[in-house]
Amino acid sequence: MRLAVAIMHDRRREGAVDALLHRLGDVQRDPQHLPHATADVDGRPVYLGDGTRCGSCSAMHTALALAVTCTQPDAVLLLEDDAVPPPAGLLQAAEAIAEANPMHAVSLFATERQAGRLMDAAQRRGHNYAQVLGRIVPTLAMVIPAPLVRGYLRWACNPWVDHELRLRFAAAPRAGDARLHVYFEEISGELPTRLTAWSLVEHGMPHPQQSLERDDHAEVRRAYALRQGDILSVDWSVTPWD
Repeated sequence: MRLAVAIMHDRRREGAVDALLHRLGDVQRDPQHLPHATADVDGRPVYLGDGTRCGSCSAMHTALALAVTCTQPDAVLLLEDDAVPPPAGLLQAAEAIAEANPMHAVSLFATERQAGRLMDAAQRRGHNYAQVLGRIVPTLAMVIPAPLVRGYLRWACNPWVDHELRLRFAAAPRAGDARLHVYFEEISGELPTRLTAWSLVEHGMPHPQQSLERDDHAEVRRAYALRQGDILSVDWSVTPWD
């Protein structure tokens, strides 16, 4: 399993990327063997998308595009720069999750409002994953198969996309998660998205100001059912749909 890491970054959050990288693993900055990569973390390339001017859509698009064009990964771990991963194991868990879900994006974070009941139900049944219902595509931390990433990038570059989004929403969504929702719905007729039964990362911003979505009235996002202990103790290879 070849995993690349794509980070959505806002330059107003000084030091956020460095803090995130050092929580992910052993960091090699500006590796010569990885053109355009920001870093190498435990042998995995990291690519940065800057959303300072245009918000999360631009940051997500840039980071994902670099991740799948500069290398040939099987999957991409998409992170916002204010994600707070566990002390160890996120990259290995992401690889196991990608292998178990080769056709589905899997969110590693959700709030109680977004998916609390779904996550509780999955845990009661002894499941490691929940199926997303409704418009839930949290992108604070998400594992996405590379074919889905490439399909999204092709779709997002079409000149008619913003027009179609305006027809649906009265305005073209700026937030990357809203655009991903529409893309997933377009290609499959339903959301091919899953959730881990526990949040594996926390949201590091205590307040919604300076959000990549440019929404100063957004909810304060805190992880629901944050996994305590070793996340590698979970057998991520087992899904309820096997």
